[in-house]
Amino acid sequence: LRCVVVFPGRFASDLARSNCSACALGSYASGFQAARCAPAPAGSFVDLPAQSAAKPCAAGQFSGEGASRCTPCRPGFWTGTAKSAQW
Repeated sequence: LRCVVVFPGRFASDLARSNCSACALGSYASGFQAARCAPAPAGSFVDLPAQSAAKPCAAGQFSGEGASRCTPCRPGFWTGTAKSAQW
């Protein structure tokens, strides 16, 4: 038997682990052999488990770090650029 590489979107945080886990909503692992998942940066989101990248929020929406979805700007506010962390 041999050790198997952990694929993007998954992680194995413990030594001698017998399996790997999927990154949760709001987090991702972009490369192979991840020991932990990273939170989605502010202005982006991860809406499915086991993802290898965060998606940018669209113009008119914003998010904080670790978001699983973007939030539309409130009436009276706007953002004309994608990946906004401000409301």
